[in-house]
Amino acid sequence: MQCMSEAKGSFKSPKFNASTTFLCGNQEFGDAATGDVSGNGKTISGGQYYYNLPPIAPHIFECTLDPSCS
Repeated sequence: MQCMSEAKGSFKSPKFNASTTFLCGNQEFGDAATGDVSGNGKTISGGQYYYNLPPIAPHIFECTLDPSCS
């Protein structure tokens, strides 16, 4: 899965890597995920995941990094 952060600023003066909103896509299957990162990258809120296989349905998620993960 490839991910990028959303650009901030204007069309004429974009600011890359300055946003907490991300978009991820899976080139092989066409799935996509989006959301907002906070807490130094430890929390995702307003997350949505879209599957490209029937039934095509979005899923909503929020998550926090498990502190026991390294």
